[in-house]
Amino acid sequence: MVYRRVFLLLQVAGMLFLIGLLTACGGDAEDGDTASDKLKGSILIWHDWVGQEKTTLEELLAKFEELNPGVDVISLGMETETLVQQLAERSQGALGPDMLVVDADALQQLVEADLVQNLNGRSHVDERRFTPAALETTRNQDGLWGLPFTLHTQLLFYNKSMVDKPPRDLDELVEQVNAGKNIALATGFNDAFWGLGAFDGQAFDDQGRLSLGRGGFTNWLDFLQRAQSIPGFMLDEDRERLRQAFMSGEVALYAADSVELPMLRSALGDNLGVSALPAGPGQSAATPVLETEAIAFTNVASKGETDLAMALADYLTSSQPQLRIATDNIGQAPTNARVRLGKNIPPGTAALVRQQRSARPVGLRFRGIWNLLSRPDSTFSEGYRKALAGVISPNEFVRRTVSALADRYGVSLAPATPATRCPDSPAIISVWHALRQDEAAALERIATSFALECTGAEVSFEYVDYNEISDTFAEAVKSGQGPDVFFESSRWLPPLVDQKVLRDVSGRVNADVLQQFIPGAVESMRQDGRLYGIPESVTTLALFYNRGLTKKLPIDLDDLLQSVGPNHHLALPATFFYGYWGMVPFGGFEIDPESGKVTDSTALEPWLEWLKMAQQLPGVDIYDSITRAEDQFAAGKATYLVSGPWSLARLRKELGTGAFGVVALPAGPFGPGSPMLQVQGLMISAAADEAAVDTAIAFAEYLNAPESQMVLSQTGSHISASVGLDLTGYSQINGFREQAKSAVYVIENARFINLERLGNEMYRQVLEQDVSPADAVNEFLKAADAAANQSETAPQE
Repeated sequence: MVYRRVFLLLQVAGMLFLIGLLTACGGDAEDGDTASDKLKGSILIWHDWVGQEKTTLEELLAKFEELNPGVDVISLGMETETLVQQLAERSQGALGPDMLVVDADALQQLVEADLVQNLNGRSHVDERRFTPAALETTRNQDGLWGLPFTLHTQLLFYNKSMVDKPPRDLDELVEQVNAGKNIALATGFNDAFWGLGAFDGQAFDDQGRLSLGRGGFTNWLDFLQRAQSIPGFMLDEDRERLRQAFMSGEVALYAADSVELPMLRSALGDNLGVSALPAGPGQSAATPVLETEAIAFTNVASKGETDLAMALADYLTSSQPQLRIATDNIGQAPTNARVRLGKNIPPGTAALVRQQRSARPVGLRFRGIWNLLSRPDSTFSEGYRKALAGVISPNEFVRRTVSALADRYGVSLAPATPATRCPDSPAIISVWHALRQDEAAALERIATSFALECTGAEVSFEYVDYNEISDTFAEAVKSGQGPDVFFESSRWLPPLVDQKVLRDVSGRVNADVLQQFIPGAVESMRQDGRLYGIPESVTTLALFYNRGLTKKLPIDLDDLLQSVGPNHHLALPATFFYGYWGMVPFGGFEIDPESGKVTDSTALEPWLEWLKMAQQLPGVDIYDSITRAEDQFAAGKATYLVSGPWSLARLRKELGTGAFGVVALPAGPFGPGSPMLQVQGLMISAAADEAAVDTAIAFAEYLNAPESQMVLSQTGSHISASVGLDLTGYSQINGFREQAKSAVYVIENARFINLERLGNEMYRQVLEQDVSPADAVNEFLKAADAAANQSETAPQE
């Protein structure tokens, strides 16, 4: 590994002389009784350990010699690449070491080169001693090629003098970075793999098929791509540069392999903190690669030499040496499943043990394709870098590259979405909705196909007016009536959950299904950490542009202002809802949904200052009505417009289908333009029976299959919540979906609706009455606080 290259340099000639000498005299144990207490002979070990971990290994070897006075153990340390090369060369002359300590990557190379022994069926090997995850990394379909010695994985290191508490999840991480606590993240595929599980993804499914196309990988790449636009995120493939930035105090947080622990501790001392990596948006745990250091036995060793080496391996993997590995705090953990670690283990080891519970082993049978994915000069890595740099979209990269891997290397691919799962006890279910006629017709066609595929299942639909559907549904369920499924906006979810009329489906929807969605879409279907619905589509704002008037697509707010002028107008609606996209770019805005209190108002004043400044510039037209703004764009009088998918039908009719495009809103000093995210999904009635619940979940999964989503997309303004859907040829819809990835989910309960009313007045004061942003914000916060206090003291029903 690269971080082990600070290494002792061996004189090649001297090393080879010693190898020859030891090989010549190493056979003393061949005829000895290895089962007795009088082991005799010499053991030559090659390893790639350095620094403090090398010291621990050498002390364990010395202890074995002390316990077995007739045994002489000689160890040679060298870089992994050198070890593999030298073993291949020396083996041709039947020379070389008896035993190796190498990582799983090197082990795979040695297996391919037929340089190590297959341990299947060996009487000396007790596989029950090891954890299943550790054994997976040293076994393939042909046999067991090594004994797991130690485990390590990635952790989050932090400087205690700069960070009081490490972030629990990615949202908290972004908050800390925005507060000036910078982080260093290595972006190589292997280094950054931990984020895949945070978005419910995995590299291989249960059948061993590559499953990077399921959505989780795309969502993680989207996060990394957005992070690069946030000051304070240091993303680089150069681990040495990142490590130095952390040790010098340039950054406060650093994600790295646990084996770096001794080096980091020597630099930071007591200021070094260690924790698990941050969880994902739905609190799914990070899943770094579980790395293994394995003990292998070379083919050049005789039976007696191998037996003696196995006695040493048996000692190294027994309880006391394994406990020593844990207590030496070298960033390695035991592989012995019988070792019990108490509360007095070092903090670094404790964090490692916690993190390894969610770390994922790469089985030896997958090492070939894994090394291909991780190799810096591979086609995959080249496309991966382009996706992170924003040259191509993560969707495009995943779609092209994953299929190319299958074609070029014969890799088996998991389908982009799980196969149709028909319910065990199909039922006839009813669905209420408030869809447009064309969307409703598309939904019915999909339901017909579902019924044909899942015999016995049927879905019926009933239209209910949007303004009445939520209240009518709640009352119907309370009286034991109403539909089985409520297909509507997530804005209704919080009050319906409060009224106990929705079924909690947590644990009933597979993570493999949820990973296909934009993360915010899934979060909109949760309340208090519980899942109450399955997303289907999203709605958000984005930036329209007239293709006939400009080819310039502004990336940030400065770029936007440079793009407008007397001949290129910006039609900008500015109310609390339409202006919400400016909160993240100027530092953030948070509301406590329970109390309605504003907990973070950082962005309000600078955002309003920017709007007030922009309003004075020629070409910037600010409106308090979306209709007036849309009128200007539809008449060809504005080059840019901020609006939602509801404007698509009119603009296509008046300007022409291809006359305009849709892209993400411009970023600001602290992050991307982030409008509110509204999600439409399927929520299940609390009164539905078990058969109806199973059928509803199966229909929701079917509805989100690519074929079904394309039927809905063809209606023209339906924005799929699925990140993997190929929207080639639907650039306007795709523009909204891309924007939705950085949109902000807001719980639109009654307290928020009241806050929105107060916010509209704040915007009006600044932009129409020339009130200073500072005064308007102060008045808004006072009014919001008073409303929240009044709500707290109101009598409960």
